[in-house]
Amino acid sequence: MINIMTILAIGLTGGLASGFFGIGGAVVMVPLLTTILNYPQKLAQGTTLLMFMVAPSMLAGYQYYKSGNSDVKAAAILWIGVFIGSAVGAWVVNTVFKDNVMFMMVLKKSFAVVMVLLAVKTWFS
Repeated sequence: MINIMTILAIGLTGGLASGFFGIGGAVVMVPLLTTILNYPQKLAQGTTLLMFMVAPSMLAGYQYYKSGNSDVKAAAILWIGVFIGSAVGAWVVNTVFKDNVMFMMVLKKSFAVVMVLLAVKTWFS
């Protein structure tokens, strides 16, 4: 059964992180979904990707735009890259490695490694 309050709290946490730090909220929400609600990695990723189809970050982005803190041209170019890259990545995970348990384990561990490396780089920059 879905725990609505827990999922809402995870969403609020991701949204706050997105607004405060300019990150995709999934960076926070995927680990929370996998650890607190025991979602498998692919389910957590698919859930957050589906959630972003509604584009909640548009509100935060607009606030940054109004303040003169955004580069519209760079954002459009980034969007093209994300559009293509996310489609290819989702296809690989859900088609090429559809039922590969080892790949899913490596995917989850790789996600954690990337988060740690980004945190260390941010800490020392």
